[in-house]
Amino acid sequence: RKFEPPLTPEDAKQMIRQGLPPGLADPSSKLRTAVGMRIAQICKTDWPKQWPGLLEWLVSAIKERQDPNLVHGVLRTLGMLSGDIEEDQMAPVVQVLLP
Repeated sequence: RKFEPPLTPEDAKQMIRQGLPPGLADPSSKLRTAVGMRIAQICKTDWPKQWPGLLEWLVSAIKERQDPNLVHGVLRTLGMLSGDIEEDQMAPVVQVLLP
């Protein structure tokens, strides 16, 4: 019998999606990288349909330049995401990056 991981309830997923992005501003670069890796991993299955607004939030964090740690964390995350974006996910990316 093949192992099937337990399903995560949608409300728990929503809490995780809300809790992760602020971690991209952590003073520890290792923690920022770990958070970025989790965001990239979740995006493989949940973005853009279950995580609308994520890309817009990431881009606005770069444009605002309020926190160098956040900018670094976001850039690392975008770098990780860029390798995993599927063809059907490109339209939302282009719309956000090239309005």
